[in-house]
Amino acid sequence: MNELDRARQVGEREYLVGETRAMLLDDHIIKIEIIGPQPTEDAYALYNATRKLEKLVNGKVSYLIDLNRAGKNSSEASRLWKRATEEKNVYKVAQFGLHPVAKVLASFVNSLNSNNHNIRFFSSMEEGLQWIQE
Repeated sequence: MNELDRARQVGEREYLVGETRAMLLDDHIIKIEIIGPQPTEDAYALYNATRKLEKLVNGKVSYLIDLNRAGKNSSEASRLWKRATEEKNVYKVAQFGLHPVAKVLASFVNSLNSNNHNIRFFSSMEEGLQWIQE
C-alpha cells in the first residue's frame, strides 16, 4: 500500500491515517490528532491529506496538533513535519499534550525549525487555540 492509499477521506473536511485524524475545524485551522507512532509511510499520507485540506483554506493556515496519544516518529517523519511547518502558507502551529512523549516530540520539532517563533507547545487544546486566534 502506498502513502496515498493510507489516507482515507471520511468527510469533506476530514481524513484518517490509521487512527490519526486530520480535520479542518474552521476556515483556517487544521486540527491533527496523532494516535500512536508515526512511521514514514503514515507521515507522508498525513502530509498529503493536510495539503488537500489546505486547498480548502483561503489564505494562511494554522495547525492545532494533539500529541496526547502520539508515539514515536520515524526520523524521516520528523524531517517531513519540520518541512511542513516551514511552508509559506503556515501561520501558526500550536502543539499540545500532557503525555511525556508529546513534550519530547514537540521540543525536537521546535528545535529543528528555523521559523520556530510560529510554533509553540501548550498543555491544553484551549491554550493552543487561544494563541492561534490572537
